[in-house]
Parts: sequence; structure tokens; C-alpha cells
Amino acid sequence: MDVDNGIFSDGTNIKTYGENGHEAQKFFLYYLYGNYYLKSAGDKTVDVDAATKNVQIYGCSTGYNEKDRDP
Repeated sequence: MDVDNGIFSDGTNIKTYGENGHEAQKFFLYYLYGNYYLKSAGDKTVDVDAATKNVQIYGCSTGYNEKDRDP
């Protein structure tokens, strides 16, 4: 997975791309309040647009704080 062109802006596409070690390919899985969230290195949540089904990044709306992270 790769954030298109390494641009961490709301609505930026996520695509498949060969491994290159760039920040655009770093994602983190969080378990919070009984749900799993996938976040990019740019601190945006992976999102699927309901209308277009596009996989993209978008601002985090979970209210996530590092101190809230489940062990």
C-alpha cells in the first residue's frame, strides 16, 4: 500500500506499489474503543469513500489520543 505521490492530504488515493521504504508506505493498525483503525504515517485514517468506493486517506475522526490506545 502506498499513499499516492506521498501527499498526506484528505482524499489522497491509496494504491499498490512496489516496496521502497518511503513514509507513504508506512501504516499502523490501532485497536480503539472496540474497533480497528488503519492510519498512515501522515496521521490520516484509511477511509473508503461511501459513494465512489475509493480507498483514500482522510483526517482522523476517532478522537484518538496516544494515551487512549488499548494495550
